[in-house]
Amino acid sequence: MKQEPDFIAYQNDVAEFVLNDFLAETYTILQGIVLTSESDGKKLKAIELVLKNQGRLTNVQKIEAKVEDTRSQ
Repeated sequence: MKQEPDFIAYQNDVAEFVLNDFLAETYTILQGIVLTSESDGKKLKAIELVLKNQGRLTNVQKIEAKVEDTRSQ
């Protein structure tokens, strides 16, 4: 039964539903950290993972490039 695609899809849907339930709690913990300025590295990492999983946090990289236009020379 565990190898059936429909069963696997169902399990994935249930897992996503459960993780969505953590979102409100995640924001509450994050708010507490912001308000008290007391942070726990493990909690912050967990918050980061939950928010990334929900698509609410993405990695942003700053890329700088210099482009020269030599066509008019």
